Amino acid sequence: MNLLTKLASLKWGNLLRFISMVLLLIGTSVPAQAITDEDLRAINKDAVYYGGETIGQQLCGTIATDQYPVLTPEIRDAETLAGAIDEYIDNNYSDSPFRDMGKYFVEGGMRAGINPVLAVALTKHESGMGTNEKTTALEANNGFGRTANARTQPYVQPSSRVWYAWDSWQDSLYSPIYPADGTVSQPDDIFQYIARRYEGNLERGLEAFLEGRGSVAGYAPSSDGNNVADYVKDVTNVTNEIAELAGSAIDLTRINPGGGSCGALGDVVQTALLYAWPDYRSPPYTNMKPEYEQAIRSAIGRDEYVGGGVYPGIDCGGFVIRTIRDSGLDREYGGYGGTDTQHRYLEQSSNWQKVAVSSTADLAPGDVAIRSAWYSGARGHTYMYVGEQPGFETHVASASYGGNRNSVNWRTPMAGYENVLGGDWSWYRFVGGGGDE
Repeated sequence: MNLLTKLASLKWGNLLRFISMVLLLIGTSVPAQAITDEDLRAINKDAVYYGGETIGQQLCGTIATDQYPVLTPEIRDAETLAGAIDEYIDNNYSDSPFRDMGKYFVEGGMRAGINPVLAVALTKHESGMGTNEKTTALEANNGFGRTANARTQPYVQPSSRVWYAWDSWQDSLYSPIYPADGTVSQPDDIFQYIARRYEGNLERGLEAFLEGRGSVAGYAPSSDGNNVADYVKDVTNVTNEIAELAGSAIDLTRINPGGGSCGALGDVVQTALLYAWPDYRSPPYTNMKPEYEQAIRSAIGRDEYVGGGVYPGIDCGGFVIRTIRDSGLDREYGGYGGTDTQHRYLEQSSNWQKVAVSSTADLAPGDVAIRSAWYSGARGHTYMYVGEQPGFETHVASASYGGNRNSVNWRTPMAGYENVLGGDWSWYRFVGGGGDE
């Protein structure tokens, strides 16, 4: 591990301690030099968190729920997108304190997994890009209308309302600390705030983010006097204008799966391999792969099925439905239920056909095995045949669960040892339709 890689893996506080220890070890012959903002940005860009890979934000294979996603769209050229943001601000708000900060919009958004263009639209709507009199009078470098908790967060309070205060306009977009919790000791930025505060509604689209859904509050709900329809229109117009300036540098129609690290969209087998441990681990084993855990959190936010057991996601039917839907193979697969529901779907859907299997030669990677209680009278179970895959221990990816928290049968998605030719399995193969356009 080289020095830059080591630095990239450290959080900010640990990084300072690491530098201090190095200076102590090499003695006073080398004078200490303060790390610059550019140095810090370079370290953060190489760090493991960069690219929206925070828990709950890496939505492997998830498509935006509307044309103007809250989560990071596919960014093909970050520099060009930053230039488009700068051009938009120059054209419309030449006196804005956010001028020439396009790179911080882009890098802050990508780092936290939030659409950089969304932040431009928010500050345009809330403060005229930081130019209206109310905002400038606050002297809080806050163009987003964000309030604060005076007990724990940096703030100003010119009246009865308490506003979050940043040290600079740049810090409001790209905090020196990442990840940060927004307290006085760890001031965050607008992107980290959105990712943390509104997790659970982000993947539902712009209107859900603004208005709120369920127990998750909205960024600008109508209950606080906001005209959500006008807000949506404003964000839409800003997004369209910047997208036109950015051209092919940004694709708003597709959510970026964690900076491109998933690579499974459209390939159900690769999605299964992404979600499942490559070796068999004796039950009870409940540690999920990070990619699968993130996919489960995203599905919970969309109120989609994640399994019928005590531990969300550690379930045979939950694993198969997530794999098939998240890959884009069949986004209607299985309805919203477990093994029995999925079996009925496979029997009734024209997208799937039953396959007669007398040997493994009859199977193809991506085929689904299922045995449901209502059909066979035996305990229900389902899994996927993945075939011969480099680095994967068996030909099967599967999960299972027991009936209670103390069961010894809990097994997170992994390489399985099911007997593909036994067990009264019914096999099904996807034959078309239902996938991405």
